[in-house]
Amino acid sequence: MKKRKIMKIIIPVVILLGIFVVLYSIYDQQDLYKGTSKDNEWKVSIEKSDKTSIGPNYFLNLYWQGSESKEKKITIKQIELIVDGKVYEEGGPYHLSEYNGEQLKDGGKKPNHVSTFDYMPEEDIKGHKLEVKIKWNESKEKITVFKLEEKKFLNLGF
Repeated sequence: MKKRKIMKIIIPVVILLGIFVVLYSIYDQQDLYKGTSKDNEWKVSIEKSDKTSIGPNYFLNLYWQGSESKEKKITIKQIELIVDGKVYEEGGPYHLSEYNGEQLKDGGKKPNHVSTFDYMPEEDIKGHKLEVKIKWNESKEKITVFKLEEKKFLNLGF
């Protein structure tokens, strides 16, 4: 009798948990690749564009996760996307203070990330080894390189 009561509780909890996992996985599929620098100051995601008139394509978002006091002093000289060991595309310079998510005087907000490399065709990105190289300076020039990991269907971040 007691076992039945316990099972009546456990089964719905397991079913709800399963539904949550599936819905979260579907919701979180906009990012194809993700990566974070070793010092956790930079984060990159390659996301699928909703502009599909030319076919499936992607763009790169670069986020600063370091301190706000440093953010205003940083200039990104160049961002390179490296595909299978070769430079695929590069862009810059960007002043990080323009991408800090602050409120604008006239209303609205600045973006909190640099969005670049629009319209990268799916076949150039999907299934390849990707790295991002950021040349930036705060008080002196720095170079940060890190790999991007392809997200899988049930990549929950554990």
